[in-house]
Amino acid sequence: MEGLALSYRFQNGFSRRYHLRMSVESAATGPVLSGRNFSLRWQQKVTAVKKDGTALIANRIEDVVFESAPSESSRRGLDAVIQNALRGITLTFFVSPRGVVMEGRGPDIDWEKGLQPFFEERGFAPRQCKFVVELAEMNFSSEQILPIVTLPFIALPPERLGEGSEWQEERRLAICGIGAEATTVYRIAGFEHLESGQKALEILMESGRLGGRAILDLPTTEAPVVMQVDIAEGTGKGRALVDPGDASLLEMRQIFNITVETKAGLPSLQPGEGIGGSAAAVKMALSVSMNLNRIL
Repeated sequence: MEGLALSYRFQNGFSRRYHLRMSVESAATGPVLSGRNFSLRWQQKVTAVKKDGTALIANRIEDVVFESAPSESSRRGLDAVIQNALRGITLTFFVSPRGVVMEGRGPDIDWEKGLQPFFEERGFAPRQCKFVVELAEMNFSSEQILPIVTLPFIALPPERLGEGSEWQEERRLAICGIGAEATTVYRIAGFEHLESGQKALEILMESGRLGGRAILDLPTTEAPVVMQVDIAEGTGKGRALVDPGDASLLEMRQIFNITVETKAGLPSLQPGEGIGGSAAAVKMALSVSMNLNRIL
């Protein structure tokens, strides 16, 4: 395999569609985690290309589907609200020929308004309503969807690559509603011939130094109590298949094994510090799988 120069080549008006399935496995899932299996389908369209090759990408969410067990029938009403809120929204970002994503933007979804009929039907108390709104914002705000729709782009190095070449990038991920930061190392494994006859470049991926935090107000009737959710540790492995001609993603498979630590207590008096004083922590191991495919 001779030196290969990888870069993204964008054409104004060109579009592709992607499908992601995310699944979560755990011995137990807490109420603050989106421990649900779901699928997301969206269209990516190049709406402008600058002179330096940087493109403005519009991502229109076509559909989101939750997988519910028969015992979870009570959650289907909430699922329907989330589905209706996400279908049709458009998120945008700029991406350079090297795959550097910049200036991600998405709409502000009014979850309180959208969930109001759901709350009235079930007679939720104000604190319960606030908690569910926080959960929706934590898991399905534009800030959490953006790391998903940017998955097709890998930051590429400027030098020519050969089998065994390695490079890394700092990447933001959305895992169980927690905005996580991770260091991902990429390695060229070689070429693979697909059933379609297409030649694909295989890139192995290994992620480490995962970290992230989310803070929620719990629906208590006494003193204000917050729950702090941290990714205490985590690693990930996977692979991506890309078109060697234009670096576009064909498919990506990733599995993250993480330990989530949750604790509840009185809020800290210091902004952004979560819980004040000491609180007992509960740790939980999760396995999160992301399967992303380009579709016609």
